[in-house]
Amino acid sequence: MNETLSRDRLRALEMAREAALSAKNIERVAEETTPEDARWAFTQWALRKRAREKFSHAEHMLFTREALEQATHEQITLYHASCFPEGAAVADLTAGIGGDLIGLAKRGPAVGFEIDPEPATYARHNLRALGLRAEIRASDGLEALDEFDYVFADPSRRVQGRRSTRPSDYQPNPSLLAERLATKSLAGLKLSPLL
Repeated sequence: MNETLSRDRLRALEMAREAALSAKNIERVAEETTPEDARWAFTQWALRKRAREKFSHAEHMLFTREALEQATHEQITLYHASCFPEGAAVADLTAGIGGDLIGLAKRGPAVGFEIDPEPATYARHNLRALGLRAEIRASDGLEALDEFDYVFADPSRRVQGRRSTRPSDYQPNPSLLAERLATKSLAGLKLSPLL
């Protein structure tokens, strides 16, 4: 996926805004854009509806199902962000769609890392939609770890779309991550409550 959304995709999203999920409405949007863009747009509105439980401005944001399920509630992200000194740059090693990065950007400079291009694109969109600024790098944050004294990470707890309770399945591996973060001035590592 490109760094920005295509005009057709954005148009499909707007066309699907108040439309009920029906074959007729999907076909109408698909005729004006593409079948893929229509499917994507209706999926986004369904995800936005679910996201209201976590994000007060969900109707302006973009999501993947997996990233939304793992995303931290915005009030908790603000708490996480408040643990870091104001004005200090904080790296979010696992930015996803930008949930925690939004909280970090509200408190000061932040850089998000996301190796998957689709969530990285959505994180950029979500920051812009909320009037926030943070750098998003479509790369592995572990490779840039030496650049930052303050770091946050929320490792992915999914394997092939399914939740895993085995920390060795998490990406990045929390044990390896904890070792690498031990030298930082301050680091936050979010793990599943199941642990």
